[in-house]
Amino acid sequence: MIKRLVVLLALIFVQKIGFAQIDSAATRQTIKNQSDSMFAAFKIQNWDNFASYMHPTVLNLAGGKENFISILKKEMIELKSLQFTQLIQVGNIQLVNTKKSMQCVVQYGLNMLLDSALVCGVSTSIGESFDKGQTWKFIRNNFKNFAEIKIAFPWVDNSLQIPREEQKFGVTLQEFLKTYKPVYIAKPKNTFAVRRTVTTKKKI
Repeated sequence: MIKRLVVLLALIFVQKIGFAQIDSAATRQTIKNQSDSMFAAFKIQNWDNFASYMHPTVLNLAGGKENFISILKKEMIELKSLQFTQLIQVGNIQLVNTKKSMQCVVQYGLNMLLDSALVCGVSTSIGESFDKGQTWKFIRNNFKNFAEIKIAFPWVDNSLQIPREEQKFGVTLQEFLKTYKPVYIAKPKNTFAVRRTVTTKKKI
């Protein structure tokens, strides 16, 4: 009887692990799909759609959605010679649970032409979901250290490992990724970050 109970408990435990893995994989795919759509909207300059993927704090800092779109349009006029030729998700998708939400870090590799000059690089977005991973809102990280992020976006969880953005001139994205290794932005020395969930990784 005891042996049967042990076997039953073991089976239940294995099943729960299996469901957790499926949920994690589905959430990562949702993140990828929505961040893909966000960048696709940016590429074709569909600013209304692009703004719908922005985190509320970004829109608040810009003075609302309409002001955010207006700022984007002005910036892109100045960068009219910029052309995106390739955009792919690279590296690991980090995923953590916090008390209030789920958060993620996703990286994208980009190939661009700027005044006919070849430029490539890796961009980092931080996302947050308030409905258990069904919908995600993003910010782009272009800060040099964690303290700057926390000033602008205090909701960002300390356990996230956030890669710095990098750019290279005169090489393709494929060439750049052969030797690319993420450099994570610095955290305060007195910050003791404890990861709330096991980070799920996907190889480049």
